[in-house]
Amino acid sequence: MRVLIAEDEYLLASDLAAMLAEYGHVVTAVPSATAAISAATKVPLDLAILDVQLGPGSLDGLAVARRLGSIGVPVVFFSGVDLDEDSVRSLAVGHVPKCFGCRAVADVVCWFDERMSGGRPPVPSCLVYGPVW
Repeated sequence: MRVLIAEDEYLLASDLAAMLAEYGHVVTAVPSATAAISAATKVPLDLAILDVQLGPGSLDGLAVARRLGSIGVPVVFFSGVDLDEDSVRSLAVGHVPKCFGCRAVADVVCWFDERMSGGRPPVPSCLVYGPVW
């Protein structure tokens, strides 16, 4: 899968990107909302993993999710921020709280990959408010 990670914490983004690459996914990691939108217009994506708070700037992860959704890119939020269930359901496949860690996000990406391939794997317990489809 081609996965975009939008995370402003460099070490977290780096660890997550390395873990997903080990599973065979092609990963693009960016540190900001504007970089995420730019990357999504240049590279075909199968999934985006977004932090809700992407540092200073005019856009947050929710705005990025709306933009990515409009071009057909599914989103999983990976954030320490409490999210409103309705926001997640309307914008994303689900939300993985950061307290679950990178391994949980990798499990969700693998689950999503299996779903995209036509499988029916059980939903990971770390996925909150999802899946919506």
